Amino acid sequence: MDSLRLPSSIKPVHYDISITPEMDAQPEPFFAGTECISLRISEPTKTIVLHALELELTNVHVTIPAPDGPLSIAATLTLDKPIVTLTFPDELPVNGTADMKPIAGAPDVLLHLDFRGEFRTSELCGFYRSTYSLPDGTVKSLGVTQFEPTDARRAFPCFDEPSFKATFTLSLVVPAWPSGEDPQRIVHAVSNMPVQSTDTHPTTPGKTIVRFGRTPIMSTYLLAWVCGDLVRLEGQTESGTVVSVMATPKWDIEKQAHFALDVATKCIPFFEKLFDIRYPLPKMDLLAIPDFSAGAMENFGAVTYRETRLLIDEDSSAAIKQATCRTVCHEISHMWFGNLVTMEWWTYLWLNEGFARWAEYLATDYVYPEWHVWDSFVSDVSEAALALDSLESSHAIEVPVKNPAEINEIFDNISYSKGGSVIRMLASTMGHDVFVEGVREYLKAHLYSNATSENLWVALSAAAQRHNVSLNVSEFMAPWIRQMGCPLLTVYDADRPQKQPQPQPSEAQQAAAASTQESTNTTSTATATAAAAPTTATPVVLPATLLGGLDLPEGTPLHKRRFTVLQQRWLRSGARELTPEALFRVPLPISTHSGGSSRQLMFLLSSTWSQLDLSVPGPAQPEEAHPAEVFMNSGVVALARIRFAEDALFQEVLRVVANSLPHIVLGVPPPAGQVTCTVAETVRLLKDCYALRQTLRYLQVANVVQCFMQEAFARGELNLAHVKAQQGPTLLLMNALASGLGGLMLVFGEDDEIMAGLRQLGRRLFGPISGQLGWRKVPEESDQASLLRSLAIGMLIGCCESRPHIDRALEFVTTGMHELPSDCRGAVYSALVKFTPDGYERMVAMHEGCDVPEVKRNMLSALGATRDPEKLAKTLEYSCSEKIGAFLERFQGGFMLPNIVGALVNYFTSAAKADEIERFFREHRVPGAERTAQQAVERIRACATWAQSDAPLLRKWLQDEHLCPSASASPAQ
Repeated sequence: MDSLRLPSSIKPVHYDISITPEMDAQPEPFFAGTECISLRISEPTKTIVLHALELELTNVHVTIPAPDGPLSIAATLTLDKPIVTLTFPDELPVNGTADMKPIAGAPDVLLHLDFRGEFRTSELCGFYRSTYSLPDGTVKSLGVTQFEPTDARRAFPCFDEPSFKATFTLSLVVPAWPSGEDPQRIVHAVSNMPVQSTDTHPTTPGKTIVRFGRTPIMSTYLLAWVCGDLVRLEGQTESGTVVSVMATPKWDIEKQAHFALDVATKCIPFFEKLFDIRYPLPKMDLLAIPDFSAGAMENFGAVTYRETRLLIDEDSSAAIKQATCRTVCHEISHMWFGNLVTMEWWTYLWLNEGFARWAEYLATDYVYPEWHVWDSFVSDVSEAALALDSLESSHAIEVPVKNPAEINEIFDNISYSKGGSVIRMLASTMGHDVFVEGVREYLKAHLYSNATSENLWVALSAAAQRHNVSLNVSEFMAPWIRQMGCPLLTVYDADRPQKQPQPQPSEAQQAAAASTQESTNTTSTATATAAAAPTTATPVVLPATLLGGLDLPEGTPLHKRRFTVLQQRWLRSGARELTPEALFRVPLPISTHSGGSSRQLMFLLSSTWSQLDLSVPGPAQPEEAHPAEVFMNSGVVALARIRFAEDALFQEVLRVVANSLPHIVLGVPPPAGQVTCTVAETVRLLKDCYALRQTLRYLQVANVVQCFMQEAFARGELNLAHVKAQQGPTLLLMNALASGLGGLMLVFGEDDEIMAGLRQLGRRLFGPISGQLGWRKVPEESDQASLLRSLAIGMLIGCCESRPHIDRALEFVTTGMHELPSDCRGAVYSALVKFTPDGYERMVAMHEGCDVPEVKRNMLSALGATRDPEKLAKTLEYSCSEKIGAFLERFQGGFMLPNIVGALVNYFTSAAKADEIERFFREHRVPGAERTAQQAVERIRACATWAQSDAPLLRKWLQDEHLCPSASASPAQ
């Protein structure tokens, strides 16, 4: 079936479920259950339609109250996976109104079912068995559920759609546990609610019935239970909510759960205050699961995590700490945005995941403000959104989905990262406080119910209107969420008329522009006027709407600075014209400065061609004078690529970057009134140059940074004391440079001369930082400094192949890894595999003898550094065609498959590889990852075209900068 939606005339009100897991049964482990579902029926019917998949159903009947006792009516079953239709001989009584309110005096209708299913061991969804080993080698089992998005139906018959909300009571029949155990430390059964009672099973010796309290009204995908042996570390929030971190007994819970527990107990009160709604459950459990497909899952009150996303040691790397903190905050934010208020259907998945992506950074910034995570949001989250949305095979944030395979495919960077980025953009445009006020109103209006994007826009628009924010939220957001793609803004200096473009606008563009002009004239507060009337030879240029700007004292001298901006859709294959109805509403903040004064303005661009008239503080400038300084997209508010049409305009921006580096890197206060850019704005400039394949412009920015760093080190301004106290900016800047440099090495990797030059550039960029920080962590060093060391050493070993750093890394393997900072382990392991003849075999042996998850992951990643094709094939054997059946059986039906496919193929860059990958996926269909494969092929072809077009330019630049071996005798350093 293409569409699996259930009829809306029957809805569940309450489920009473009992599950008996038999995880050690022979020949196959299984579970058995009974349930009673209280139904509300709004129309006469003889059928009940619900979901059940891979379950054996028996004893299916309804009971209806009658004067002589409950009337039991058996059902006839018709299976059409995953739909089950129950047919009854007579019509069932109507007991609900059209809007599903109860009808007074109408009879209850209770649906009873017995069911049985086999434990899933090859797929990590539904109710499955996870295994782990204790230190003595004993293999133990854990019964785990993972229901999002459509797998509750694999564990019990249900109405498995987000809008069919109900309450649940659950009982688990589990093996009895030894008497005398400490219930505060050892747990054997967990669900969404606290345990209500535990009783010895009346008929089955050795079994205990664990009953849990009634849940709030919620969707089926949020129900969860875990059974098996667990150890617990418990804490409490300031408002009294009990918070527990649980794991299997192989973990030292006292040592490895403290970090996550501390984050959770702090971020729950943060969200309570942010949303002005108390967390509604009496407890919050965070459970580490040995085999888990998602990073984490926001089950109401019982959040499940991959072990490596929750449990960390005191000496865990700073990167792992930050990732763990964000993951915990992300999942807890869902308790409000997703669980209390749930999307009406999976089309609106972004309301859950996009909002949680934004909220995780908000909460992490509260818990660890010294991490400056909002700067990394730009480089990590927004960039991931822009990268994926530059492909023809992308999709809109809101996309119609019908079946489970389609639903699984949209758990990607569009729903998460683009969703989070447009939320951040909207909050920045409205103002944070106004935005949060609207969010509170939205949540309170839809508590324990379902909602759509439009419901959110209504609440936000009401808040905006109350605070005189002139923004139609629904109109503003429509193109961002209903169509795929992001805008490319090409900026022209309108004060250089000889440089102006002369495109031929279509009739539709002219008509739309005239319509936009009329609308803009009624709402704009801009002082600008339209350009000359359109002709067949010139574009229609309309004034952008001025949403706001700093008020200036009366009598402040002003002069004009004008720009023309062209809006198109950005694609890796080239910019594309947008139809009038597809134009984005782009908020574009601009910083200006002249004559010792500065100003911030916010424009809204909504036409193909927009004119920006900036009233810049300061006396009028003569034509030959340097123009007023500007910086576009200050605060990186707009989710857009920006291209500067004239090189003179780009050089002006480059001067702003150069002037800003003392502030970014050294923390020196900028001169009063000077236009400066932040590290996030500099990172976006770098990312834009790279993404737009402006290779030389990217390298110009990199060179400005490299020259500044070199001079700062030479003057002693950037020394060990300064670097070890780094709180983020330098790390983010160097991370962006490393990302771009590594990308160029992938794209131009077949050209030995270019590769040698890029490696030498990398040594110049990262060598001085490594020299200052050394290899060992020093007292009072910040987490950001630790990450900066890891980045520099990783680049110098992995990408730049610096011989001194390779030799030093191999010394650590010989003399002992215990002296090595945890953030540098991955680079050292990769050096062992890549640069020694027996490194691969040694790493395999080290991995088999290791029991620390983070270290094991470092070791597995290092195996991919080998240059031996046979060893690479061995590492990736489960992705080969002869193993594809087992591979798909294990990972299909969950979130993991698209991620694995993307990781396997995204780093190729030749047209031949694109053809090979396309052929492979044509011959081996992978439901749930087909879109990912298309995106990879499109990305690879774009890289191949880039390599062919820019190699001569890049080679010449490297030679001019004395970076290529033929033009430079500089040794590796």
